[in-house]
Amino acid sequence: AEYMGEGGIDMILKSMKNFPNTIDLLTRANAALCNLAANTDNTVLIAQKGGIELILASMRSFPSHSDLLTSANVALSNLAVNVSNNAHILRLGGVRYILNSMRMFPRHAGLLCRALAALCSMSLTDESRLQISKEKGLEVIFDTMRNFHSNAVLLTKANATLWNLSEHSTLRQLISDSGGFELIRKSMQDFPDNTELVKEASGALMGKKFVAT
Repeated sequence: AEYMGEGGIDMILKSMKNFPNTIDLLTRANAALCNLAANTDNTVLIAQKGGIELILASMRSFPSHSDLLTSANVALSNLAVNVSNNAHILRLGGVRYILNSMRMFPRHAGLLCRALAALCSMSLTDESRLQISKEKGLEVIFDTMRNFHSNAVLLTKANATLWNLSEHSTLRQLISDSGGFELIRKSMQDFPDNTELVKEASGALMGKKFVAT
């Protein structure tokens, strides 16, 4: 995404403020913020100008609209890579909104993949890792892996998220005790030739000792 000055971002955020009940507009605005948030400078600007609040507000207002939730999740996945944004999303209850979207649409592969991407980004800090666990996020991830055991793309993202979560020793033990490592191993057995899936699964199983290449 190209760098977009404050004026352009302001227009998008203003439209979200002015039309908080227009689903199509909010969906497109979330998607635009998602693309813009791929740029580091834009990520900071979006957060400084209240973009995170507006994205989460759209999820809160329309918890059963799959397209809006999908675009919101992918926007959060880009924004949460920034540590300050990650903490802000956490404070505003973002983990709960992400997980609620997965619970609302447990068979929507596209939404689930984007929501897992958001969880993967959120699980870069210990505070967010623990909140994901507190909100019963591990169970949601495991259910998703069971329901989509033949979807390599979705399993890859789930394994990547579990790798990040397993960096916390308490969660690593919880993943083990809950049967998570069995699900990870099964995904490797089912897709032995999928390099990306095997890399993420191996990382989750081996933890910090595994060096991604």
